[in-house]
Amino acid sequence: MKTNERLLCELQPARDALQAWRLIRKHRQPIPIEVWEKILPLARTHGVNAVAVALRLNYRALRRKLGEPSIPRPDAGPPSFVEVRPGSSPHAPPSCVAELEDLKGRKMTLRFARSHEMNALALAQAFWKGGR
Repeated sequence: MKTNERLLCELQPARDALQAWRLIRKHRQPIPIEVWEKILPLARTHGVNAVAVALRLNYRALRRKLGEPSIPRPDAGPPSFVEVRPGSSPHAPPSCVAELEDLKGRKMTLRFARSHEMNALALAQAFWKGGR
């Protein structure tokens, strides 16, 4: 049985319960706990988006019910931009430039004086580790 067919078969009891509730609900009444108890295990197994789409549920509400963050973050890695000024003068021309790009397409450009090579190396290593 294909994944979509399996999902549809497993969703049927939750879909029926949700449909019955939708027929009798009052305006903006929350979904009953009994219905959520049928939906949440399916979202854990098949994914929040697939279940939300199939049952016509609010994606963020379903994530919240699962205890996941309401704002999805692709990765909780280091900040996307860090400015490091070489030397004491912010306008001093750098003696070295290194441009880094990881497999996800994230880019980082380092401009530093020769005396700050070790700091630049540490920043580059942190950049590469952040993509894991």
